[in-house]
Amino acid sequence: MKNLKGFTLLEIIIVVILLSIIAGFAIPSYNKSMRRTHEQDAVVQLTALHVANELYEAQADQYLQGAGLSLTQVNNGLHISIMANEMTYSYTSGAGSYAATSSWNETGTSHDFTLRVNQTTISSSNPCCSAGTCPTVANCS
Repeated sequence: MKNLKGFTLLEIIIVVILLSIIAGFAIPSYNKSMRRTHEQDAVVQLTALHVANELYEAQADQYLQGAGLSLTQVNNGLHISIMANEMTYSYTSGAGSYAATSSWNETGTSHDFTLRVNQTTISSSNPCCSAGTCPTVANCS
């Protein structure tokens, strides 16, 4: 008989165990990275909305008016192109003020968070984390 080449059951089991150990470290790190990425994306988008609304206010002498505006309505009203990227946005304005929120809800986990920006100056507390636990953004005061 010729020498038959193949894998033994023990070799396959060792490979499966090694892959499981690697996945055990990689998956939590990936999930944490995704949360941080979504949060930073929300901060960038809310900052862009803030700047556009300040420009709008300088021209129209008021912030974009509306209660519960969708992202499409905000984009059209401020002539910007914020992309949702798995986030949910809402916008409400009143007399001389506004608040815009961006929420991320990861299905089946407790990693949800909501960020908020308002008419005050962009700083380390604006945008801020208004619900859930944000990896890097401070909680709203």
